[in-house]
Amino acid sequence: MEAITVQPAFPASATAPIGHVVLEASHLIKSTADETLASLIQARCPQLLVEEYMGERSYARIRVTLEAEDAVRDIIKTIARERGKKPHVREVRGTRQYYSPRD
Repeated sequence: MEAITVQPAFPASATAPIGHVVLEASHLIKSTADETLASLIQARCPQLLVEEYMGERSYARIRVTLEAEDAVRDIIKTIARERGKKPHVREVRGTRQYYSPRD
């Protein structure tokens, strides 16, 4: 398995939102497996900050920065294609948070 280098789709700017969101991938990982969505992504892209999200369906959920959200969605879809699966990646309702910069 090769590591993937992720380039941001758009250059970061001072007006880019800052925060995080929890994503869930269904139909990719079995709940009985020893692997988690976070471990798959960290193995593929160690430079990305991906956190396991504890709680219900924790094996299939991750917390990522808003800046990395699109890249992580693409990585999940790439992993699924390699496994011959078609996952559904969704935002867990109520987990999107924005942080206001302090002056």
